[in-house]
Amino acid sequence: MSSIYHRTIGEGKPVVLLHGFCESNQIWGVFANLIAQKSQVIIPDLPGFGSSKLPSTQISIDSVADILWQWLDSISVKDPIIVGHSLGGYVSLAMTNQRPDSVSGFSLFHSTAKADSSEKKANRDKTIAFVNKNGVAPYIDTFVPGLFFNKEHPTMKDVYAIAHSTPAPTLVAYAAAMRDRPERRKILDDFDKPILIIAGEKDEIIPLDTLMDQAIQLRKGRLSILSDTGHMGMLESTNRCVEIVTQFIGSCS
Repeated sequence: MSSIYHRTIGEGKPVVLLHGFCESNQIWGVFANLIAQKSQVIIPDLPGFGSSKLPSTQISIDSVADILWQWLDSISVKDPIIVGHSLGGYVSLAMTNQRPDSVSGFSLFHSTAKADSSEKKANRDKTIAFVNKNGVAPYIDTFVPGLFFNKEHPTMKDVYAIAHSTPAPTLVAYAAAMRDRPERRKILDDFDKPILIIAGEKDEIIPLDTLMDQAIQLRKGRLSILSDTGHMGMLESTNRCVEIVTQFIGSCS
């Protein structure tokens, strides 16, 4: 098992916050502290990001999910609620697919159960080629603004700093892993515990319409839409996200 760096704050139901692509545990900031007022919040760096090492073997979304289950078992966390931002949502789906009885509920936080389209796969390949040729910095400089609806949001500088710390091998490995991940929409049909989908009205990465379509499948769950928000609801709509996720945590047994 790869070494997983994490922070744990608060007490109560265990809630695991999984960050997105080119992020780290630091992305959750104030949001995590507010959620921790009523829950135990466990905030890891995914393998290869932040202070967690990238495995020496080729990764997939499923292999990352397996690593995280091993890690959670090693720190005696049982039946967590998993909140996954973007890439973290793909990992949360894989974790739920592997051990559905061990998940109390999960949230796709600006994330999707759909696989990449052909166009999206091609864009992943372009990202890999670009970073291999030019390095991380020029990619991040174009990537980060697209995450925000408000292009002058005060937290954007912090996101730049976190994203620029992403090692090139990690960025390339996860771009390929996201490209190759399978469709997971069946989980939305089959999972009989709470699911929360959080969508940004102005999200350019995961468009609202595709999440509205997926929300129709939910057996026990809801879609929450954040107005005037892009892909970074925990930063652009912090208080509203805390309210939504706190209610969701309360619905998970």
